[in-house]
Amino acid sequence: MTPALTAALDDLTDLGLRPLVDDLRERRVPAEQATAEVEWVWWSSLAEEVALLDRRVTAHDGRALTRSVAEFVDADRAVVARNPTRVLAAVADRVAEVVARHPEQVTLLRADGARARRRASLRELVERSPEVVTALRPCWVMSPLVVASVLPPGQWFDVVVFDEASQIPPAEAVSAISRARQVVVAGDSRQLPPTSFFTTVTEGDPAAVRPEEALTEGVESVLDVLTAALPSRRLSWHYRSLDERLIAFSNSEVYGGALTTFPGTGSERGVRHELVQGHGMVTEGEGAVETTTPEVDRVVELVLEHARSRPDRSLGVIALGMTHATRVEEALRRGLSGVDAETLEFFDEDRAEAFFVKNLERVQGDERDDVILTIGFGKTPHGRVLHRFGSLNNDGGERRLNVAITRARRSMTVVSSIAAEDLDPARLRARGAAMLRDFLAYAAGAPLPGGGEGAGAAARSVVMSDLARRLRGQGLVVHEDLGASVDAVNLAVEDPMRKGRLVLAVESDGPRYAAMATTRDRDRLRAEQLERRGWRHLRVWSTDVFRDPARDVARILEAVGARRGSGD
Repeated sequence: MTPALTAALDDLTDLGLRPLVDDLRERRVPAEQATAEVEWVWWSSLAEEVALLDRRVTAHDGRALTRSVAEFVDADRAVVARNPTRVLAAVADRVAEVVARHPEQVTLLRADGARARRRASLRELVERSPEVVTALRPCWVMSPLVVASVLPPGQWFDVVVFDEASQIPPAEAVSAISRARQVVVAGDSRQLPPTSFFTTVTEGDPAAVRPEEALTEGVESVLDVLTAALPSRRLSWHYRSLDERLIAFSNSEVYGGALTTFPGTGSERGVRHELVQGHGMVTEGEGAVETTTPEVDRVVELVLEHARSRPDRSLGVIALGMTHATRVEEALRRGLSGVDAETLEFFDEDRAEAFFVKNLERVQGDERDDVILTIGFGKTPHGRVLHRFGSLNNDGGERRLNVAITRARRSMTVVSSIAAEDLDPARLRARGAAMLRDFLAYAAGAPLPGGGEGAGAAARSVVMSDLARRLRGQGLVVHEDLGASVDAVNLAVEDPMRKGRLVLAVESDGPRYAAMATTRDRDRLRAEQLERRGWRHLRVWSTDVFRDPARDVARILEAVGARRGSGD
């Protein structure tokens, strides 16, 4: 042994590392692996030191945490289940109190009810017996357009809530706002504006705006007005789509990836493109090809196929233009003349979610299991694309397209006679038209325009990656950080018996878990949303995985086996 080596061993002995050197020698560890072994021992000793000195780590009990989560989930569900009873009891108490305080209003109501004719209008009843009427019926639903005719002036309600506020012009909202003490506005500024845009009319100089008009100058909806005046809160969780790939394009292009979405368990994308061959006719005066016969025929075929093979799933057809929607509806009506009675039942208007054909201006608020989006706009008889796409070429056209492409829960089929490569980016000056080109590409299988999906390897947990490696060693197919949302599933495990079918979502208590705002979000709602999409959800605790990975590997193997045995 050389003097230099002897001196080095003496130094290691002084540092207390001689047992490690002896262990490496006995196991004949190759020199190139010695550095990794030493680093492992070093970090393990640090972890052990932290565990001994920090009682938060020493006191960690994964089983107790799991029990606490289960108890919270059960209690939270019980509270939600009891809420209707509690609300009805509160209403009954309120009615009894108001009736006792206002017997004269009760007398007026009963007298009016006893009349055989010439009963008072609802407006008159509210004016005569406001406390009793609003106590008996505390929640009213009506269009802003009829508020003034139904309710007399005055503050009759505690709260007025506007839904789909992006479609309500400010002038139509004023009468409802004036009849309540508080206003709650729910809407999405990236969806449809009012169909008749609100404009401010001034006498004389059109550029002159009076101070009292400044708040509404240049805005389209009550949402635009009140966003500037009221505190706001963004609702970022997306619930509609059962597979986030249905919303991924919109999330990326319109919402900047801010939505929290949830992956589905299937291998199919949920969005597909059907390209038909053919051309349309140029609409006189418009200089645009609004509809093509081959596309109309294909949509009718797809609708009838759905009615025969998947009658349990609701369906809607969305056309980008009114002319095309009308042609599809007429062609479908002719096509139904020869179908059997069982298929006709699918088109019954009394169904819970009846079939519809609508143009994109009329579908906000609608959703269906499956949606057929038919573009309509096509090529001229000479094979040219005129790059005119109706309202998509106007300001805010991207908002209309955003509504059309986000109506499906399970699948969307895009039918068109033009493909993305038929459109020249240099000629698509409007954002709505450019977004249409990108969406056609996405529906045909292209990746999202903004780049890759998922949380990315930079945010990947070392502990969870090691767990994934161990699971793969047991023969499982495991995907890490699955999903297009920033809140991706840490580990997604495939069904061993069905290649490509995901069955188990394994999630840890890492930074994403800690970043969720509430315990309800972390421990109940996220798991429920994944289970709604067909997953089984399993929470693992990072400290447990680090200390005893074999135990969590066994839990996961058992969960996958149980899921497989359930027949799902």
